[in-house]
Amino acid sequence: MNGICIITKDERLKHQLALLVCERGYTVIKSGSPLLYIVDGDTASAFRAPDGARVLSVSREGGKGVLRRPFTYAELYAAIDAALESDEGSALSETEKRLLSLLKEARGEPLSREALIRGVWGDGGSDGLLSLYVHYLRQKLEKDGRRRIFSARGKGYFYKC
Repeated sequence: MNGICIITKDERLKHQLALLVCERGYTVIKSGSPLLYIVDGDTASAFRAPDGARVLSVSREGGKGVLRRPFTYAELYAAIDAALESDEGSALSETEKRLLSLLKEARGEPLSREALIRGVWGDGGSDGLLSLYVHYLRQKLEKDGRRRIFSARGKGYFYKC
């Protein structure tokens, strides 16, 4: 599931976050097992995240690991990306990181094989090398059984969280 759960008593903040999260391609869910919990600092004391859950705290005070309010769209998106990538990005090689970055920047739209090869290796890449690195990324990112990198026949590859 590619959902994000927003926990706050502040309806205005909840509405703003929901719009921004949906614009980024995620759905807002109220139950189940979300990818990420976004928790308002005023509500954080009453919220207990399940073990292993990813949590992004939003607060007027700020602090370590907390997104300080008010924030820009870019700051929110960067914080969401950092929270979701915290365990997947560390095991990737530089080439894998470049490939994943290109796929994510396309926001779910397929990128042609040629565009990916040029973006990652310049003139030194090949179809075989791209296929190999897509395979490596799939192995590292899809350990939990959820598919993230898809191929669109005749169009290339795309990433979906």
